[in-house]
Amino acid sequence: MVYPDRKQYKDLPLSEEDLNTKNTRSSFSSAASARYSHGRTSHIPSTIHRMRWTIVNAILFISGLFFWFSPLSKNMALRRLSDQDKWKATSAYSPILERLDIPKKMITSNSTFYDHEPLPILRVPTGPEADAEWNRIGGNTKLRPIVISSAEVRRIGKDPARAVKIPEELGYGSDAYIAWTEVFHLLHCVDILRQQVYSDYYASGLHGESHLDHRSHASHCLEVLAESIKCTGNTDPILFAWVEGTPWPSPEFHTQHTCRDFETMLDYVNNHGIPEDVFNAMTGPPPGYVPIPEFDI
Repeated sequence: MVYPDRKQYKDLPLSEEDLNTKNTRSSFSSAASARYSHGRTSHIPSTIHRMRWTIVNAILFISGLFFWFSPLSKNMALRRLSDQDKWKATSAYSPILERLDIPKKMITSNSTFYDHEPLPILRVPTGPEADAEWNRIGGNTKLRPIVISSAEVRRIGKDPARAVKIPEELGYGSDAYIAWTEVFHLLHCVDILRQQVYSDYYASGLHGESHLDHRSHASHCLEVLAESIKCTGNTDPILFAWVEGTPWPSPEFHTQHTCRDFETMLDYVNNHGIPEDVFNAMTGPPPGYVPIPEFDI
């Protein structure tokens, strides 16, 4: 069988339609080939990119944990707190702290061991001038209770049914209870002990108390003052110095203290506490109130 020689044949020219079809197929094939080639290699940098972000996020998270629990973070948080926030954080709930911003006051005490002239007023032993100052700051004669609501009584942790309520006819509404602020109770107790020390001058006794009641009052005051001092746990340092004529180191009581501004609190209770005549008008419990046994107060 004889086959014709291929060389004697020539390709026929393609029509315009055939050329367009060929070019389209060629372009599609090239694009598909390029996409396939790119798909085989592009996943590598994409994976590296994701790994980098994962590492960065992990580093940021761990760094944040270290910072959160570091002393620097705690110091920054403390600096953002106001003095009022710090008073609240170191106190039981108190209506006064909700109503009154108490400034911080830095003082240097001058409580020398021995008396010196002129005596500071709180070291004056007896007399009208001393009594006036002790009464001014909350001593013997002024209780200065403030008015609080039943909701505030509950926040203190007490039952309003057991608290003294101001009768409505005295003008304080239907939800008014009386509360004493601890600082004035403590100062009252210091004054009681002062009078005990100078009992020859205050021989008439306190509020007409019997000798036994006076002793019990003083004993109560010793206890509450000691408990308050232990509770506060003042950590202010007291240095020692060499004193003439003393062969051992002596404490030097010119010490610095950070205080709540007492005069601010005193002004508040003077302006918002109930008057003495209102307190004295409450002479007995309302009907249905069961009094607390005498030795449970």
